[in-house]
Formats: sequence, C-alpha cells, structure tokens
Amino acid sequence: MSASIIHPKVQRMLDHPGIYICGDTAAPNVCIIIASMNKKLIVMQIDKELDPERFYDTFVIKHGPLL
Repeated sequence: MSASIIHPKVQRMLDHPGIYICGDTAAPNVCIIIASMNKKLIVMQIDKELDPERFYDTFVIKHGPLL
C-alpha cells in the first residue's frame, strides 16, 4: 500500500467540487480562489470586472454566496 502525497485538505477539495477561498498561514493577507471540478483544481484570477448587464438569461448560480 502506498501513501498518498496529496495533502488531506487538498484531497477534500478534489472530492467535493465547488469554489474555495484559500490562504496560507505564512502569508495571512493572501487569498486564492480555487475551483474544484472533475477532480481538477483551477486557480481563478480576479483581474477583470464583469458588467452585470452582459449575462445571458441562461445564467445560473450553482454555489454561493460563500462569504
């Protein structure tokens, strides 16, 4: 039996899809937004403002608000 090298908290994100706001105890002012989907972790960048009037009628909110 081999030991997993994936941190248990990271494995929890992989097992439960959604949006996560993460940080680092070594840098408490840093927040990282991570999307967990299909057993993959995707870093979400906040670099562009979205115009609320540009969303289609088919838009749905699947998770949130998280804060």
